[in-house]
Amino acid sequence: MEKKLGIAAKDTYQFYVKENKFHAVLEDDFFAPTRERSGRDVDDYSIQAVFAFIQRIGFNDKDFLKRMKESNSVPHYYHRWINMLLIDEVIPDVYAKETINIPGGRMVVNDIFGALNKK
Repeated sequence: MEKKLGIAAKDTYQFYVKENKFHAVLEDDFFAPTRERSGRDVDDYSIQAVFAFIQRIGFNDKDFLKRMKESNSVPHYYHRWINMLLIDEVIPDVYAKETINIPGGRMVVNDIFGALNKK
């Protein structure tokens, strides 16, 4: 029904591997620790992802970026990333954290392949 009528499922799940089997955790539970975090680190980490994306798609309007930097409405923590765009310095990609909210805290690609091969 989701694809045909646009009706969203009541519950959405994230899946992980444990003992070579797939298990589900409610998406709300999975993302709860992330949603609870706030502050400067989260602000910086989040906007880094945005500016890395902007760089990867080739956006290079330096006049616009300079105006952004001069604007009082642009948060100060954007400036580091704007500066990197202005001098064509590569903005590092933002990767997921080392641990995730599943039992054991980690899952690697081989875990997924192992569970797929068990079927």
